[in-house]
Amino acid sequence: MITTQGDTDFVWHDESANNAEKTTLIVFQQNEVGFASFIAGMGLIGSADPVCKIYNKLFQVPSYNTIPEPTFPEWRVYEARNDRGERFFILRMTHTYPLPTAGSGDHAWLYTYPIVRDVIKELSRVGVDELVYLTTNQMQAAVGYEGNAYATLHPKDVVVFDFCLPEDEPMTMSGKIISKDLVMPQPSWMFGEIFTNYVPEAVGCWIVIGYANREMFIDTQTAGQLLHYFDHTYGLSHDTETMDKIVLLLEDLEQLTDIPTMDRLMNDTWYEGDFSSEWV
Repeated sequence: MITTQGDTDFVWHDESANNAEKTTLIVFQQNEVGFASFIAGMGLIGSADPVCKIYNKLFQVPSYNTIPEPTFPEWRVYEARNDRGERFFILRMTHTYPLPTAGSGDHAWLYTYPIVRDVIKELSRVGVDELVYLTTNQMQAAVGYEGNAYATLHPKDVVVFDFCLPEDEPMTMSGKIISKDLVMPQPSWMFGEIFTNYVPEAVGCWIVIGYANREMFIDTQTAGQLLHYFDHTYGLSHDTETMDKIVLLLEDLEQLTDIPTMDRLMNDTWYEGDFSSEWV
């Protein structure tokens, strides 16, 4: 089944997932520094197949591809259930519009807003009324980050901010108030801004932020802290075998001097033991 919102096409591979049901949407971007949100997100997905594939002409898709097993260009949505049978959609963003560099224009909103708007309109149609954006404090890992002016998180910190109550200060899971500002790059804050305005009946819109360290290529500790949040808050389990395989692949990636597109490292049978082609 194919549905369309604006310029975005949604290819539903599981028609039961297209039925309206109260649902929490978890969102992560797979290419963040440290890969903690990627490891955690894929741990929540496990070996599940996508229930929906998302296509838009504004996606940042390379001109070249490889055969056999070409890289896929779409974002993917997976379905999970917690120990109470409640439904979760997990949106895996394989790419987003790049952050501006010195001397370049900032066009992130222009290329990101239409896609996020369409995704939220379509998924709210099938019952999404809560959003959790999973990320780490990416700007903390940037060279020149002003730690005296902005918040610096510690390795065990997991900060939760409620976009439905934007005046409230963010707080760690242990109850510590973050009094300094957190600098949030796109598309994290864009999801919160758009969701709270397009889904007025939302029961919650959260951004969950872990620690980030530019010296650490693979941050499994923060991934574990993020997964603890989902277990504690939502009763969601995770697949440690999937996470272990991803970490092994990232370790291989760390050794490469000519880094390929991450989607090219695995194919759709990766969790059955084939690690040679592209990510699912």
